[in-house]
Amino acid sequence: MASDIGKGVPGSLKKVVKAVKPYLPRATRVLMTATFFEDGLRAFIEHDGQVQFLNQEYRVPMIVAYMLLIVTTVISLAGAAMIVSKKRDKLASSILLGFLFYQVSVFIQQESGSGSESSGWLG
Repeated sequence: MASDIGKGVPGSLKKVVKAVKPYLPRATRVLMTATFFEDGLRAFIEHDGQVQFLNQEYRVPMIVAYMLLIVTTVISLAGAAMIVSKKRDKLASSILLGFLFYQVSVFIQQESGSGSESSGWLG
């Protein structure tokens, strides 16, 4: 009885794989860029809190904080959209990789203490 069930699995699996296969590249692109879409949308929706955080924690002037937020939101959303739509993949990948390095470097700078209350944005 168990062997009868096991014999039908490869055929059923082949049918599922055949049905899903055309959608896998697009689904992969969407899943890989989901964090960039989420980050960009969150920054857009919560822009007041983000600007206030940059101003208070990093002592970034308000106008510069708004500009940074706009630029990072556009970069995040545009790069992710370019990858999902298959437009200039290499450029989009480079943009998002640079965006990741930028975020990591800012986070490391904050954690190392250079973003503490005793120091300002430029020093």
